[in-house]
Amino acid sequence: MNFSNNELVYSRDIDNATANEEREIFESIKDTMLLFLQEFIVVPNDNNKDINFKNIVDKISLSSNNKLNNIIFDFRVGIDPVGNTSLHWLSKLSLVDVIKDIFENKSSKILVSDNIVNNNSESCLVECIKSINSFNSDNFEQMLLLFDHIVLSNDLIYNRNILQYICLNYNENASEYYLKKVIDHVSKKYSSEICNKFINNKDIEGDTCLNIASKLNLYSLIQTLLENGADPLIANAKYIKPSDYGIIETNNNSIAEKKTGSNLITPISLINDVTAEINETYMKETASYTAELKNLDTEIEAKKQALSKLKSQVSKINLEDYDSLKQFTFLNNGLLKQRELLDRQLDTFPEFKQFIDTFGQNEGKLPMPLVSEELLSAITTEDFNNNEHNGNNSFDNVISTSDANTILLKLSNNLKTELDSISLDQLDTLIDTYKQQNESMEKLYEELGNHKRRRVVKYRTLIAKTLDMDVEDTEAIDLVVEGMCNEI
Repeated sequence: MNFSNNELVYSRDIDNATANEEREIFESIKDTMLLFLQEFIVVPNDNNKDINFKNIVDKISLSSNNKLNNIIFDFRVGIDPVGNTSLHWLSKLSLVDVIKDIFENKSSKILVSDNIVNNNSESCLVECIKSINSFNSDNFEQMLLLFDHIVLSNDLIYNRNILQYICLNYNENASEYYLKKVIDHVSKKYSSEICNKFINNKDIEGDTCLNIASKLNLYSLIQTLLENGADPLIANAKYIKPSDYGIIETNNNSIAEKKTGSNLITPISLINDVTAEINETYMKETASYTAELKNLDTEIEAKKQALSKLKSQVSKINLEDYDSLKQFTFLNNGLLKQRELLDRQLDTFPEFKQFIDTFGQNEGKLPMPLVSEELLSAITTEDFNNNEHNGNNSFDNVISTSDANTILLKLSNNLKTELDSISLDQLDTLIDTYKQQNESMEKLYEELGNHKRRRVVKYRTLIAKTLDMDVEDTEAIDLVVEGMCNEI
């Protein structure tokens, strides 16, 4: 017998319609078939409800406002997203009597075909074995007779027959029931050669129904398949055989061993599966690491280029300018520290602040002699003490005979005595220190003078605005201030 799949055809779908008029016709048919199916799904099948096929057809025909003229019921049109027809749904519900009435009442008004498949190339028999309705009703033999024309057919996509679909859609008890009924039906009607070819049919992946059952550990189905000629040595496209899963064939061709406990034998196929999985994981991780290393290499190359540019810029820098910059930074930091030190000294030496203020008011002229009264007193006192040893105890006499030249001479002598005890390096250090302090003092005096002049300008401006005088007439403003001071 030729196992041709050309007899199977897909259900008609609205989406495949080309013209708008054709789409409207399909939509009307779909609505009609949905109304027909609703009578069997919504309304329960009991003795109080008449669900006779003819009555339902007449009822819908009278109430339906369709555009099909004499053609009302077309069981070849898909009514759900998968492309199942009303006939698929009736098979799923296992309504044998209704399906039988449909086949017997084929006419120009009722269009039907038993070789219609949905979008997944699944026939009405496949939809039937997916549910347990036919098992519960024990009417699967009648379903096989109704669809006898396609029992041996394979689907148009995966090249699977009904036995392979029973294994793939396993349901305890129901699947074993369906499997036995199909094998009995085929064995009674066809030769052993056809039965053997049917039971060992290979799908697109090379799996027979025994391969599928072995892979899924469906031992009840395996037993039935082995008893009816299923070959455990047929390998699939991956070279895996049912025997690799521990399925063996005994002399009486009727036992499938189930290894458990300490007698468990790891099949070669399982080892191959695990090895393949490990290898796949390794390849994925290797690809990930390779991509990561490539990214790191790119980043390293970019950093090398940046470093090369930086080295080029550094090589162009004049080292003499760099040394000068270092020296300038060192001196500037020293000046800042001297400024901080001077500010702290000014804070702890209020007399010097008073001297600076007075010095600023006198526009840079010394407001007092360089040698203060206290210094003269200290010097004359020391001179007095020296003379006391010479028999002269007159302090007034010492003071009266001391003049500025004598004081300066003594200061010079004292300074000379001190300088004689200082080394040249120390002297150079002192000289540099005095020079630096002198420069600092000159800058400070200059800043104080500028500060005083700014304050004088502010005071003059304030007085001029207060007395409504010309700001530029400084002489007049000074005369007014001087007159005010005299009056005070």
